Amino acid sequence: MHATPGGRVEFRILGPIEVSGLSGRIQLRVSRQSSLLTALILRANRVVSVEQLIEAVFGEDRGGPAAIYTYVSRIRRALNEVEPGGGERIVTRPTGYLLRIEPGELDVDVFRQHVERGRRAAAAGHWEDASEEYESGLTLWRDSAMVDVSSESLCRNEIARLTEERLTTLERRIAADLELGRHEDLIGELRVLAADQPLREQFWAQLMLALYRSGRAAEALDVYQQVRTMLADELGIDPGGELQRLHQAMLVNDPTLGASPAATPAVATPPVRPLPPPAQLPPDIVSFVGREDIIARVTEFLSAEPREAPPVVVFEGLPGVGKTTLAQRVAHKLRDHFPDGQLYVSLHGYSHAAPITPADVLPRFLRALGVSAEVIPLDLDEQVALYRSILADKRMLVVLDNAGSAGHVRSLIPAGEQCAVLVTCRDDLRGLTALQGARRISLDVLEPEVAVSLLATVIGDERVPAEPEAAHELARLCGYLPLALRIAAANLSSRPYREIRSYVAELRAADRLANLAIQGDEQAAVRAAFDLSYATLKPDEATLFRYLGLVPGPHFTTHAAAALFDTTVEGVRPLLEHLRIANLVQDYGSDRFHFHDLLRHYAVEQSEAMDSGEAREAAVRRLFSLHLGATVTASQIVEPNREQPEPPKDMAAVELPRLNTVAQTKAWMDAEFGDLQAALAHAAEHGPYAYGWRMAVAMGAPLALSTRFTEWVLTTQIGLECALRSDEPQGEAIMHTALGFAYLTSGHQALAIQQLGQALRGGAQFGNPEYEVGCRYTLGLANLWTGRLTEAGENLKASLELCRRHGFADQEADAIHGVGITHRYLGELDEALRWLTESVEVGRDRGGPYTHGVRLFGLGMAYRDLGRFSEALDTLAETSRIFQRLGNAFGESRSLNGLSSIYRELDRLDTAHDTARRSLALSREIKHRRTEADALNALAAVLERLDRLDESQDYYREALAVAESMGPYAYGTLEARIGLATVLRRLSRWGEAREQAEVAMSFVRTSRFRLHAGAALLALAQLELETGNPAAAAVSAEAARTVCTETGQQLGEARARQLLARLNRDPGATKETPESLFRNWK
Repeated sequence: MHATPGGRVEFRILGPIEVSGLSGRIQLRVSRQSSLLTALILRANRVVSVEQLIEAVFGEDRGGPAAIYTYVSRIRRALNEVEPGGGERIVTRPTGYLLRIEPGELDVDVFRQHVERGRRAAAAGHWEDASEEYESGLTLWRDSAMVDVSSESLCRNEIARLTEERLTTLERRIAADLELGRHEDLIGELRVLAADQPLREQFWAQLMLALYRSGRAAEALDVYQQVRTMLADELGIDPGGELQRLHQAMLVNDPTLGASPAATPAVATPPVRPLPPPAQLPPDIVSFVGREDIIARVTEFLSAEPREAPPVVVFEGLPGVGKTTLAQRVAHKLRDHFPDGQLYVSLHGYSHAAPITPADVLPRFLRALGVSAEVIPLDLDEQVALYRSILADKRMLVVLDNAGSAGHVRSLIPAGEQCAVLVTCRDDLRGLTALQGARRISLDVLEPEVAVSLLATVIGDERVPAEPEAAHELARLCGYLPLALRIAAANLSSRPYREIRSYVAELRAADRLANLAIQGDEQAAVRAAFDLSYATLKPDEATLFRYLGLVPGPHFTTHAAAALFDTTVEGVRPLLEHLRIANLVQDYGSDRFHFHDLLRHYAVEQSEAMDSGEAREAAVRRLFSLHLGATVTASQIVEPNREQPEPPKDMAAVELPRLNTVAQTKAWMDAEFGDLQAALAHAAEHGPYAYGWRMAVAMGAPLALSTRFTEWVLTTQIGLECALRSDEPQGEAIMHTALGFAYLTSGHQALAIQQLGQALRGGAQFGNPEYEVGCRYTLGLANLWTGRLTEAGENLKASLELCRRHGFADQEADAIHGVGITHRYLGELDEALRWLTESVEVGRDRGGPYTHGVRLFGLGMAYRDLGRFSEALDTLAETSRIFQRLGNAFGESRSLNGLSSIYRELDRLDTAHDTARRSLALSREIKHRRTEADALNALAAVLERLDRLDESQDYYREALAVAESMGPYAYGTLEARIGLATVLRRLSRWGEAREQAEVAMSFVRTSRFRLHAGAALLALAQLELETGNPAAAAVSAEAARTVCTETGQQLGEARARQLLARLNRDPGATKETPESLFRNWK
């Protein structure tokens, strides 16, 4: 800050105390003089009493007025030196002294003027002006306010007040910049502010928002967890309401968090696309009649306000009484009252299918509410807590259809009083009344006139008045049960010229109608109505109807119907259409159909009576052959080279759905998952077990593609149950390994290793060496990922020994490859190169192009580590081409990572940057966290070389968060920490840099991960040198040189020698840079 025009003096307190003018600057060598001048400046143009000055200057020492007079005189002389007559600015008054300061001469006044102008601009929505004004004010701060003032009273009162003004202005300026869309630019600044002011929650909130709007939602959520842990550890409290609400909004992708309309795109990845409010209600029933009084009471009860808890209504009654249709009608009438959405699920509490539990429902509800699949916890209690937290302040209607018990639904009831719940159940749910205050409404059959009206709405208003007595008799024979009435009406509707009385006569002739008349058993009338509908079917239609009762799930596809009937899809379509017209099945859209559970029960009864056990067993086998064949097809599209278990010997040939692309496969799995899971649950309880566990294996790849990790783990657990009940010991072994792989891929490393260890112990009992090869190989990979290199080497070498002993040629190349990667991580690069080269040669004619690409990738990375860049480039370019031809984004992303690192060392930084960005985009497209961590590290390393240090730091931190969330992913963690140490050192953040380097070095020592030892030691050496400790720098640099010489990392050795030369500790070393030395190798 320079002296202002016109010869005025400038008074500065926003930093060290300064008074300057055209003639120079005041020099006050006594701290008490500075304290007195500061006290006068703070109360400019006002009288400051001698007592106040004594307090400011002496504090508790309590000096006398004479000393104050002496100090004032010296300050006057000092003012005369910077401005002619400047001493006259201090005016003596009877009670004290006054310092005259003109407008614009005091920096804190100018600061406040900028802040006020910024506030007015922000209030008017002029965010650019607001940001500029706030920033202009903040530039006046040269350091902490009055940083050189020793007065305790001034520090206690004035400094704290000024500091608060500065921090508040920073918050306002950042808020304006957020409105302007400068989200990514703010991240680095906000990280520093949040670290410096950890208890100031506004900075944490702004950091979360900047990350979220930059398309980095996972890191934003991680920030919340950090601050929550910090507050709990240090203060024993939770984050404040604003942070909690922001966290809640991010979990559900609240659209109000999107960037301001004034913002311009500033991020490389697109923001998370918010989901619309869930609207899951089935279509309303057009022909609904009656129940007006119940509808009125329930809608009033569910919408009444205020209330202290969410209202719950339970519709109870016998099957077919219309509980579901009434719930749908009420829910549709209440849609506008619950603008945040409507959730719906059929729980199959009384159904041929296995009941759907809260563990099945909560993941799909959470996804509908916008929660990312990777955020959904595995633990049921945590899912319930997250679900209730999301709905705490929302107006949401939850419809739980066909519940089996109070425990079936209790976990699905929200806690927020603005929500409401509708439940249908055949039995009473008194437990909900006792604990949740539910209002139970028991539904009876329809009143006779209402039942007749229902008939009229279906068969036509003109037919019922023509035969009123017959219509009333028909309603009576149907037991006034809505479902039976609709089926009977459908039969009449399909025969427009038939008289009602003729149909009634047929209904009376049914064997069980007498029981209905005497016993009051409405179910008999329903069965009679079903009988009459069934009797109208042609033989093929009737057979298909019976077989459809064997479907475990709530829905079925045309392909399922074709498999059951043992025909083609085109051959079964006309039969399904006749069943649909007869209201025996319901069209569910997208070539899918729905079976009411009463009709399913009736179909099962008919099948048991008419079909042989062999025929029924064959139909079920064909259905499961369809499920297994389709899931295997889906798995092979997602991962073409994944081996599948041998199919069951009795697997039938059926027509499979046509799946040709990954997109088709994903859509198919999303649509079919509920039915597939129902089939799996049926297989686990009733069989066929051999199909169940094989289905679970095949479902893994498509579920991983959709990042449905919770469902993948659950599916694999059910598959394990099937395997345990089968007579195939290898099935249990395979499922233990599959479950371990599901845990491993979903980021639960500890569970994965535990499960794979159990798999290995269990597999030993079966004496199947081929299984042990796969299990040890998978466990070895898990060990590699988590940095347990000793165990990794043991498992992978054991796998290789078994391959060679038993002649498992196809698996041998994989085992050799795993051993080579272990040597690479151990820093034994010459040995790694030998093994990895052998892996490529041995496997060249074995396996498909995918596995060949994987082995080539490992070889290319070994070439890179050894500094053989020409060979590395050729090898990794070939792997990239292989994976591109296969359409395998996972392999292509890894190849691009390796290529980017080589381009970086060759100083082709633009190419390295573009390649790393492509890798990151691919990894995020397939949602694979390990490749994402690698890509983030690659991009951060290039940005560091481009001197874009703040961006580099952000990407390294994101990589570290991703890698450590996996339990950890050791390679990614080390790359991130060593990279962070370098960037933080260059940003002069010595303490943080040292912490990262030392943590990395500690992990290297304990895990023997020597591949990164040289880089970690070099980072420490450079840090010691730049912080004034050359002796320690020399020790670390010499250690780095030794390690790199032993590992064969030529570039690392050159860098260590260059650093030693700077320290004059290696007289024979060249003064050239490692990069210039390396040009000959390039």
